[in-house]
Amino acid sequence: MSAVSGMNIFKIQEISISGCRQTSPAMIRELTGIRYQASLVRLNPEHIAAILRSHPWIAAVEVTRDWPDVVVVYIKEYVPEALITQDVPGGRQFFYMDKNGVVFAPVDPGQDMDLPVITGLETKGNIGQRRPNGVGAKDGGGGDGGRSERISEALALLKLVRQNNPNLPLQNLSEIHVDRDAGMTIYLADYPFPIYFGVGAIRTKYSRLKRVLEVLYKETEQGMTIADVAYIRMDYLENKVLVAHSGSG
Repeated sequence: MSAVSGMNIFKIQEISISGCRQTSPAMIRELTGIRYQASLVRLNPEHIAAILRSHPWIAAVEVTRDWPDVVVVYIKEYVPEALITQDVPGGRQFFYMDKNGVVFAPVDPGQDMDLPVITGLETKGNIGQRRPNGVGAKDGGGGDGGRSERISEALALLKLVRQNNPNLPLQNLSEIHVDRDAGMTIYLADYPFPIYFGVGAIRTKYSRLKRVLEVLYKETEQGMTIADVAYIRMDYLENKVLVAHSGSG
């Protein structure tokens, strides 16, 4: 094997790295220590992959040898869907969460924070736990007091809002607050009033909210506009939405 590993035809001539967005090929090479002219025979793909999986932004990785002289590294990164705050030593820290509820990386200074914030999770730990292979899992046994269900509903709402309806575009969704008993409350970026979603029937409530906002955004000579709203209850009664006027008490 030593004679084979020393042959020039098995020296690394190309390092092909794809899938980088938050990471970079230069960062990957630095993390793994892969060097040109090193022995392709001696390269350990499993060890390289294990190193890369420890990076907080990397969800999955595949490392292969393309004989006689190429290393191929494919990176799959997490895609942030929302921000959450978690208790950390000395205070609270923003973290990124993906569409499966996996909390995968802290938000560092200068990084993108133009995402909805999910609050109400600060003291109980993560809903989606990152596993060593980068796959998130939710607590399916109900041992978290219903928090997994609440975060699932918040992510389901985010998926609908990503359709970017003109009356409820993603950039106008500021906060989703989850509560074990009260369910979900959302806040818009443009107006401070709460919108109480409650628990369940997310798609139906979302559709109704789009119609309510369409009416409220229209300036009318009579009736209520969105500037007059104190709060909206999507869970008021079955098939009923309550829009409370700021002067109605």
